[in-house]
Amino acid sequence: MRAALLWLNRDLPATPSRDWTSGCEETWLDRAWVGVDIGKQHHHAVVVDAGGDRLFSRRVANDESALLALIGEVSALAEELVWAIDLHSSESALLVALLLARGQRVVYVPGMMVNRAANTYRGAGKTDAKDAYVIADQARMRRDLTVVRADEELVVELRMLTALCVPKTASVQVKRHGDTRG
Repeated sequence: MRAALLWLNRDLPATPSRDWTSGCEETWLDRAWVGVDIGKQHHHAVVVDAGGDRLFSRRVANDESALLALIGEVSALAEELVWAIDLHSSESALLVALLLARGQRVVYVPGMMVNRAANTYRGAGKTDAKDAYVIADQARMRRDLTVVRADEELVVELRMLTALCVPKTASVQVKRHGDTRG
């Protein structure tokens, strides 16, 4: 099991400071922070513990199955997770919706805050992994971040919009391909 955990978490040292094999049936951290550098097609997620140590780092596609797999893997790492994102826009909508649907806490770390804080961290240049680490670490240290919540009114409007789009899509397909219902 230890080899599997080290393989999943490639950024962990070869000789971890804790015995990662004990209590594998349970989560091994009380609390962890997940920083996600949002991109159009891919996101980068980094998990840090209470001391700011990197426990997990992975690039993930911005599609539902990949994001669900990420949420499952990361949820196994700690009892309580705080997810932090740097963009609150259409690129992050799917991830945020999946997290909120699963009762996860999501906070917003403004991009300007990430850019300024990144200058104080070691490492040259700007990478998605470094930004995700900075986002997670800022969420760990700061208590003034905005919590992202599902607005009931917005959810109702989105459901109505989705309901309107499905019949229109079906009618376009019928016009293009003909009625194949027999």
